[in-house]
Amino acid sequence: NATGGGSTNIYVDAENSGLIAAVSLAAAVAATSGAIAFAGGGAGSGNIIAGATYAVVSGATITGANAMKVNAHGTAQIVSVVVGIAVSVSAGSGGGLSFSLGVSAASNETQGLDDPIVGLPAGEGYVVAARIADSAVTLDSALDVDARSDNIITAVVLAASVAVAASGGFGLSAAGAGAGAGNYGSSRVLAEIVGSNSSH
Repeated sequence: NATGGGSTNIYVDAENSGLIAAVSLAAAVAATSGAIAFAGGGAGSGNIIAGATYAVVSGATITGANAMKVNAHGTAQIVSVVVGIAVSVSAGSGGGLSFSLGVSAASNETQGLDDPIVGLPAGEGYVVAARIADSAVTLDSALDVDARSDNIITAVVLAASVAVAASGGFGLSAAGAGAGAGNYGSSRVLAEIVGSNSSH
């Protein structure tokens, strides 16, 4: 129970911020004066932010206050940079073969908690919730229930490959590069008054 004078303001505030900054680099260089040169470079990154932000007033009786605000703000940000580079050089007086392969991949995800939060459905992604539940609220002025979620994923994935065959005879060079990123995010944002009554 809470009782205040007419100038009293009540704030229930929950803020949560999660940040992952990941940089993955891989480089391979092969050089030979013989017949064959091969270089392979690969880099990968996997990042997950799992969480919830919950501001709740439950089973309360509040009287005599001026205003009340229940606020929940959750931020999840992932910044991922992945670079894979491969360089091969074959140089000889006879025939030369040169091969190189560069690969890079990134997987980034924001998700909810494994265990459900009381009053909220499970499996709904990154949860940000502001709630007044089973309460009686009497105020002189405004009641504000606010929830906001900011999920940001930035992925930079680069792959480069260079192959050079320099020879006095037959020369063959081949280079391959591949890059990919998978970004997955789901969130549930909830601002509600449940099983409660308010008046002013």
